[in-house]
This record gives sequence, C-alpha cells and structure tokens, in this order.
Amino acid sequence: MNNMKIINFLVSISVLVFILNSCGKEPVENPCECGQKPVSANFTIMEKYYVDQFLNDVYTPYDTDTVFSNYVQFKALEDDAIYTWQIGIETLDTKDVERSGFPKGQLIPITLIVEKTPDNDCFPDDDGRDTLTRYLYRMESNCESLIHGQFHGALASNPQDTFTIDIDNCAPYPINLSSSYYPYFNNLKRDCEFACDQRIIGYKQLGFYAGDSQCDYIYGLAKMVSSEEIIIEFGYLTGDNTEIEYIFNGLKK
Repeated sequence: MNNMKIINFLVSISVLVFILNSCGKEPVENPCECGQKPVSANFTIMEKYYVDQFLNDVYTPYDTDTVFSNYVQFKALEDDAIYTWQIGIETLDTKDVERSGFPKGQLIPITLIVEKTPDNDCFPDDDGRDTLTRYLYRMESNCESLIHGQFHGALASNPQDTFTIDIDNCAPYPINLSSSYYPYFNNLKRDCEFACDQRIIGYKQLGFYAGDSQCDYIYGLAKMVSSEEIIIEFGYLTGDNTEIEYIFNGLKK
C-alpha cells in the first residue's frame, strides 16, 4: 500500500469514528453519552376527567401521587417493552392503564415491572428488568386540595398592584350553594365573588367556570407550583363579548 492509500485509509477510519461517536450534530467522546439509559420502570400517575369539554381543555394533566378524581391513568415511560402492572388484584400488560374506583383516604400500591433487551455496551450490569412501586392516595374530599385559603399576589401585567384573593374549596361557603363540590372565589376579579358552576378539582390544580355571575363569565385554571406558590390563568367576557385573559401570581398566606 503506497503512502497516498495509507493516508486515504486513515482519513476514512477517522471519519467513521467521528460518525459513530456523535449524537445528532454534536460530536461526543463516548457513544454512551447520547442519552442512553438503563431499562426503567418509571411511570406517571395522572387524574382523568370526563366533564364539560371546555374545562377538559383548560385543565393541564400533571404527574402526582395524590388525586381527587375517580379516574386515574398510569403511563410507563419506557418504550417498546414488556409491561406488567400490579394494581390491587389485577395484573395488566399494556403501556398505559386507566382504572377507577380507588377507595378514598387510603394508600394504594401501584407496581410496574418492565422487561426489555438492555444496552449492555453502555450498562453492562443492566439485566433488562426493573420494578417500581408508587403509592396512590385518593383524597377523601375536595377539602384536602392545596387550592384552598388566601393567596396574596398580583397580576403579571401589573406586579406593583398587590391584593389578596380567597379560594374556598371546602363547604360551607360564604355564599349559598346547593352543592359542596363547587368552589368559591372572592376578589380574583377585584371586588367580585362567585361560586363555580363547573369545576375540575385536583390536589394541585383547580379548573373553574362561573357562567352566570356578576364576574362576567369568569373561567380559568389555578395551579400550585409549590406548596406555597400559586399561578392562576383566567379570563372573562366583557359586555361586548370581548375575551380578556390574565395571569395572577401569588403566595399562600
């Protein structure tokens, strides 16, 4: 092999090594840094609601161990694997599982076993099997929701103008209501109180709508982003049917 052939051969080998050691467009020194992970049985737990479509569109599902809804969805995060769910006396084998009828006020073990051919080049000790158990708690009443109490803050559009709002998620309410399931708001729209006509109650979220109140058909989603911090995205219709939207950021008092 002459010198030119040797040079071409070495260049080809270098290009091949570069390609094999790259993730997408960014070169890396180790192919195991390309996002590979050992086989995992991680899964999410999310509340499911079957109510008015408007509120379903407002509500944002989130991963949680505490739920209020009767319907719960469990979803494995590992793709293309063999799944074995152990939920109560049931054994199920799909990636996503939805179940209902969990008893209130109890911790329920939810176990997922995942089996898959492992990447032993990157994880030589991975046997391709992983098990995870999480405990689901279903609230006894909406009184246990974190969306309850007084919150002091301001609109994102005017952070210097602070005020306090009341959210009462636990009957009896300050105004007369026929149901104990429809939360009460005061001062979200300034100097205005309303009871929800429709609601989606979760541990950390509350979707709400008041279609017949002095607060101009107010609707929105309240979210606890920590144990103390709340964000409320809401809107209402004015007299000429113009829709106005706001964001309230506050802390629990």
